[in-house]
Amino acid sequence: MRRELVFAAHDYRFLLDRGYPQKPALDIVSTKYRLTRRERLILYRSVHSSCYVRRVRAKYSKPRFGSRIVVDGYNLFSTIYSMLANEEVYLGDDGFVRDLLGLHGRLPRVLTSSVVEDIIELLTPYINSYKSVFILDASVSHSGELARLLRETLYRRGVEAVVYVEKKADKKLLETIDKNTWTITSDAVILDTIPRTYDIAGQVIREYKPRIIIPVPVPENI
Repeated sequence: MRRELVFAAHDYRFLLDRGYPQKPALDIVSTKYRLTRRERLILYRSVHSSCYVRRVRAKYSKPRFGSRIVVDGYNLFSTIYSMLANEEVYLGDDGFVRDLLGLHGRLPRVLTSSVVEDIIELLTPYINSYKSVFILDASVSHSGELARLLRETLYRRGVEAVVYVEKKADKKLLETIDKNTWTITSDAVILDTIPRTYDIAGQVIREYKPRIIIPVPVPENI
C-alpha cells in the first residue's frame, strides 16, 4: 500500500469527522495525493467517520443459534466471489471486509452453477445454524434464474432458507428485519440503519484465505 494512500486515509477521516460530504472530501484527498481510481475506491468503501464507526461496531455480534438472518445476497456473493477469484479485499475501519470488483450488475453471469455450489459450500457452516432469508435485486438481469439455482443448492445442502427477488431490494431488506434479526451486508447505508449485523463474508475469508485481506490504516481514536 502506497504511503500516500495511508496519508490520504487519515486526511479523509479528518474531513469526514468535520462534516464534509464524502464526494468533496474524496475529491480533496484524491487531488492532494494523486490517488488512482482504485485507491479512491478503497477509501470510499473502507474509511468512514468516527461517529459512523462507533455506531456500526456497537451493532456487531455473532447471531445466536437458531436466530434469523437476512442476507443482502449480491453484496455477500460479490465478496465471496472475490476470494474465489484471488482478488484482494479490504478491511475497513468499521470491521467489515469489502471487495472492489463492482460486480453487482454482472454477478448472475459469473455465478454459474459450479460457482454457486462453491459459495454455498463455503457458507454452509456459517449459516446452517440460522433461519436465513436471502434477498436479490430484481433489477439485475437473470436474478430469477439465480434465485432458482440458489434455492436448489441451499436445499441440497440442508440449509433452512428462503430466497426473494425484489424490485426494491434494500427496502424489502429493511422491512424484513426487526430487533432480533441480524443483517448480513457490508453496505454502509444499510449498516447505519439496521439494529444488528455480522460480517459472514469476512469470517469466511479469514478462515480460508486471510492473505488477501488488506487492512486500511486509519486513526484508532474513535
